[in-house]
Amino acid sequence: MIAYTLPVITKEWDISAAGTTLTLTIGSIGMLIGAFVSGWAADRVGRVKVISVCVALTAACSLLMADCTSLLPFLALRFVQGFAIGGEVPTAAAYISEISRAHRRGRFVHFYEIVLPAGLAAGALLAAWVIPHWGRTRARSVTTTGPARCPRPTPARSSSGTT
Repeated sequence: MIAYTLPVITKEWDISAAGTTLTLTIGSIGMLIGAFVSGWAADRVGRVKVISVCVALTAACSLLMADCTSLLPFLALRFVQGFAIGGEVPTAAAYISEISRAHRRGRFVHFYEIVLPAGLAAGALLAAWVIPHWGRTRARSVTTTGPARCPRPTPARSSSGTT
């Protein structure tokens, strides 16, 4: 989803080409490290606990990134979010394979591996529509404060002064 937000924040925050590259790659770096650390952590504290923490971190970082007004905190949150996603995906796959019976294990793990990219695609399609139509500020209002507190669009005035 960063692909749809990046052009907007690049203009808003005057991000250089190097900053854009870092913005795109920092999440992947976090995922790589998260994938390595999660196996170790899951063996020590349990898969369900690691999955729960990773999902909560992913959600919290997503909400906090919507309120960022500069690049540095955005990058830090993207890294932590990547770390959490990288930790959740392999840990959940391992957990699903552990709790599934042998004759259906492949189906369950495969279904899980399909749901993740399907959700990412749905989120990307939504972002592709929301960002150009609402702008980042209004989209941020919806995600952080909910629709009830979202600023209402003001009606356009005609040249005669009537609406």
